[in-house]
This record gives sequence, C-alpha cells and structure tokens, in this order.
Amino acid sequence: MDKKSASSSRKASRKPQRFQVDPLSVLATPVVIEPIRQSQRHARIDETPESPASQNIELLPLDKVEPDPWNPRHILPGEIRREFIAGKINAEAATKAWIKAGKSDKDISEQLQQFRSMGTSLQQQGQINPINVAKHFRKDGTFIWRIESGERRFWAKWLAIVEGITKERTIHAQLRDELDPTRQAVENLQAESLSAVGEARQIARLYLAELNITPESLPAKNATPGSDDYFRIALRPANEILAGRERLPRGYWSKLENIIGNKRQHLERKLQILKLPDHLLSLADLHRLTERQLREIIARHQKQWETLVHFTVQHDISGPELALASAIDDPEIGLQMILEMRSGKAETSAATQENKGETPKKKGSRSFEHDLQRRVVSFAKYFHLAKKNGNAKMNIDQVVDEIIESGNHQMVLESLVELESLINRLKKKAANLVSARD
Repeated sequence: MDKKSASSSRKASRKPQRFQVDPLSVLATPVVIEPIRQSQRHARIDETPESPASQNIELLPLDKVEPDPWNPRHILPGEIRREFIAGKINAEAATKAWIKAGKSDKDISEQLQQFRSMGTSLQQQGQINPINVAKHFRKDGTFIWRIESGERRFWAKWLAIVEGITKERTIHAQLRDELDPTRQAVENLQAESLSAVGEARQIARLYLAELNITPESLPAKNATPGSDDYFRIALRPANEILAGRERLPRGYWSKLENIIGNKRQHLERKLQILKLPDHLLSLADLHRLTERQLREIIARHQKQWETLVHFTVQHDISGPELALASAIDDPEIGLQMILEMRSGKAETSAATQENKGETPKKKGSRSFEHDLQRRVVSFAKYFHLAKKNGNAKMNIDQVVDEIIESGNHQMVLESLVELESLINRLKKKAANLVSARD
C-alpha cells in the first residue's frame, strides 16, 4: 500500500460514522455496529425491511399501546403532548386537539397532511412493518405496551380513526423484552430527519443510556414525563449524576463519538440547545429552527430567549442575521433593524436594476458587499488617524453618540459586525509581524 492510500485509510478509520447502527441489525439482538449506507439514512418508515415471520409479532389493541414519553422525536404539538403524557387526555382526544390546532397553524397543518398520507397508505396497503413495543409496568402493577419505534404509524392510525377512514383500533407490533434507546435512535434516523432540537434530545438520550441513567433511575426522579427534564440531565456535571465519581468513565466520549458519529465538541455544543425551556423547545422543534439559529439565541441573555425564538419563527430570521442583530443590546431593536435591512436592500437592489433595464431580483436578495467593505475600511482609517494625530485617549462615548446620531443605524450595525472580523485579523497579523521583528 502506498503512502497516500495508507494516509487515507488512517483518516477514514479515525472519522466516526454518524449513528453507526445498521438498520437491518435492529431486527435481532444484540445490536451490530457498522456504518449506515447513505441510501438508508433518509428512508421512509414504510420502506424499512420487513421483519422475519419468526419474530414475536402480535395484533394489539391501540388502547393498550402508548408512545415513549422520552422519545427524542416529538410528534404532537407541545401543550397537547404534555397533556397526553400526563394522562389528562387519551390518544383519541389528543388527535382531535391536534386536528383543531392544524386549522390555525400552517406548520401543524402540513404535518397532519403527511400523517394523513401515511394513514391512507396503511389502510390501502396494510401495515407492512410492525411497530416495536416493550412492556412498561405501572405503579399499580398493571402494564401497557410502550412504543420503542413506530410512533409515527401509531398516530397515523389514530388520525385515520378519528377522521373516519377506518374503524380498526388495532396495530401489528413486534414484542421486545425491553425498550432500547439505540434501536430507537436508528428508527428516528430512518424516518424524517430530526430537527436540531430532536438531535439534541437524541444525543442526550444516548449520552444517558451509555451511563445507565434511565428515566426511572435516581437522577431522573424529578423529571416530569412529557417534558425535556430527563434530557437536561446530560447538561449536569458528572459528579452530580454519577454516584461516587467525579468524572465520566475512561473512554466514554470516544465510545459515544463512535455511536453517534460526531466529535465531542459537536455533541456538547448540540446539547446546549436543551437549555431552552420546554415551550420554546417545542416551538423550535415544530418550526425546525436550525442549530445555528438556536446557538445565536442561546448566546444571548436568558430573558431575551422568548422574544428571539418567537421573532425568528415569525419572520424566518436566519442564523447570520441573528448574529448581526446581537451587536445591539436590545434584541427588539436589533431584530427590527434586520427587517429594515431586508426591506432597504430589496428596494435598493430593485431600483438599481430598474435603472439598468434589468429584471428586479425577488425581495430579500443580498447586495451592498462592495459598499459595506468601503464603510468598514473607513471606520478603520478613522480610528487609525485619530491615534496618529495624538488623540490616543479619544472619548469613545462621544464617538458612539456621533455615529448613532447619524441616523443610519442599519449601516452602523452591518459595519460594526464586519469591523469586528477586520480587527481580529489585523491584531493577528500585527502580532505576527511584531513577533518576527523581535
């Protein structure tokens, strides 16, 4: 083997595969670890391999089956899900509330349409693949079948029942000895991709499972079913969740990296999303806010999270735009500037193109790159000349007031963000030059 091939081989062996569990292997225990093929990652649930006839499959009454309260994928809207998990409403009532919520929320309406299609498919073609369930014993000694994977099919069936497509209140289920978070992670991976919030929950679930911290264990005693309390345990220091230990077990992160397929810093960064309160996590999950958007929001003061999440959802504020708005202490002012920026750029771009006889670009198109660069350089020159002319102790507050009083807050916001990047680069290059001279 030549050096180039050997180097490539070593790199490939070091790079973890994302959720390295072969979906085919979950049909039998123990779980086999090997890379997931790209074509399997985004397979639909009804395209998963059919279970062998020898498996323990039964036809169960839907009323004897319930979703796993700690599944990282949340399907029902936040408040409806919490009421259902708390036992305040049953699955039929939850489905009716879900349908009602869809009449006033576009995202919920689109979600329902996907489940209607799935329910129609199950009705017309039959249930090709069973859901996976395991016994869950209640405090009174009775048990119910808790869903390990296949919750989407469960709710598609209830939707079909409530809307009168079918009267069958049964579902084919494969009986498992116990619920396995790793198999559950594979199912979530095969179905519609998880949102950033869902991924954070999934990482937390596997993080805790590797430490044998289950929803029934002592560290989770105060976790409210249906909430994100259990997942947030992963944010605690090791000495708070592991009796008699100050640190995580040796080799723990390497093992988790190989299971999930991401480096430690990436996993820890994703877990930070769980700092948001439940209702904001539910909103971010439903509207599938990205990790970048949520990272920018969490970086701000906790009191600003509510405003930032709602504003981001309402106006589809991007991650870079949130970063730009963070230059202003008041989030509402910063976000309003973003909207003004969008409007101003769109109008300027359209007017410029119209003068040139071109077809105006659609609203929201980006421009001003050259002008922005010129303004940043002007800022840098201003401070450099002030220093050169002996004004080393210039009144910074006065400079700020003069710039703000110019009235062009949009320009100031854009320029300062770019200026920060320029300053960092200048400092680095100047430091290198000074070091080389010394």
